[in-house]
Amino acid sequence: MYALCEKVQKDKKQCCAECGCRSNLAYCVECDSCFCDKFHLLRHLQAFPTHTRLYSFKLRRLLKCSNPRCAETDVYKLRMCNKCGSALYSKYYNMKTALW
Repeated sequence: MYALCEKVQKDKKQCCAECGCRSNLAYCVECDSCFCDKFHLLRHLQAFPTHTRLYSFKLRRLLKCSNPRCAETDVYKLRMCNKCGSALYSKYYNMKTALW
């Protein structure tokens, strides 16, 4: 997976499949296509909800959970990663620190 992402990053011919833009690109691993963030990526993800893994050219990595111990790469699950959400919640919020 990471070898494929590294290969895509080094390819200087990558551009958005819809408009040809070369900035702010994301690579869809499932369909082997690049899309820019001018709503083209959003439109693609809405049209193909089974496409869940993205490589960010800006970040130079596969999009995954911010917790280094979590391997979640599904873009739909990243916002509410159950594996990390409860651990982070219990780490920062408990009965002593709650302000209710």
